[in-house]
Amino acid sequence: MDKNLNQLMEQAMALDRKIAQKFSDDYPALKVLFGELPEKRFAAGIRVLTDDGPRDYTWYYEGLYVKQYKEGLQHDISVPLMPDFECKPIVEISGAALHNMLAEEEYIISEPLKAMQKYLPEFVLRFR
Repeated sequence: MDKNLNQLMEQAMALDRKIAQKFSDDYPALKVLFGELPEKRFAAGIRVLTDDGPRDYTWYYEGLYVKQYKEGLQHDISVPLMPDFECKPIVEISGAALHNMLAEEEYIISEPLKAMQKYLPEFVLRFR
């Protein structure tokens, strides 16, 4: 399961980059909404719920684009939202939902807003 889940993480990171590029290209006004976040580095936790128990990862972003991941929830999870405020998000998703999303990559890229409506209920957002 470890190797398969790590492969899923690689595929999920590639999809995340494509989604970020699609939104950046199709909705440039979002850059105004996000403020300076697209120029910052930050890290977010990802917890994949599997039959063997939860598996934790930390995704490292440069702007809107994920660059790498590490296994485990690292101490540097942080998203700076304002000068004096940061949050430490951990996103939970089931392994089955992640697998389904990756199988529908073309749909997610071509119809990101509809896909968001479909898959958003599969995510749980927690904070450290």
